[in-house]
Amino acid sequence: MKELLTSAQAAKHLNYKPYTLKRSRVDGKLAGVDAPKHIKRGRRILYDKAALDEWIELNSEEKTTTKG
Repeated sequence: MKELLTSAQAAKHLNYKPYTLKRSRVDGKLAGVDAPKHIKRGRRILYDKAALDEWIELNSEEKTTTKG
């Protein structure tokens, strides 16, 4: 079964303020990249914890360049 987080829990998990995560749902961007997917159940906004972890992994890769 999926572990679902509330918006406040997801913001804490991602180390963002709840308002920032809320704005990402409107703008579609968080930290300059596509925002993580959310689930709307009635008035509640939920996030799949595994999907958040995947979003973190995909968007936290360090880019290195070599000078030559």
